[in-house]
Amino acid sequence: MSMDYLVEQGQVTPSISVVVPSFAAGGYNALVGTARRDVYVKTFADELIPFIARELRTIKSREGRANYGTGRGGFMATYASFEGPDLFSEIAPSSRPTGTRQTTLNRLSSSRRRLHGHPTVST
Repeated sequence: MSMDYLVEQGQVTPSISVVVPSFAAGGYNALVGTARRDVYVKTFADELIPFIARELRTIKSREGRANYGTGRGGFMATYASFEGPDLFSEIAPSSRPTGTRQTTLNRLSSSRRRLHGHPTVST
């Protein structure tokens, strides 16, 4: 089923998808567990979202944005959404390999507690 069909049927609202490739050498694996993952969040906040808002007719608030990623991108979508709670209102991580590393789980848990507007996790 295509997005056009779903929009025509009134099952989903029209949306704009912006696909961001991993900009780190080694892919997202180079970001997970390093301070560089914060650069990824900062890039969304300071560059990508403002650029899209300037160039396209969009909903300017976090309620108009969702973050989706697969694999390590799913982890980064989750991380970026919890670290930047004002950026996205929904998260749709797919096959996010957060593993069982206690530090990763603690970090996400800590970020979640700090949020003022918890993002909705889509399944």
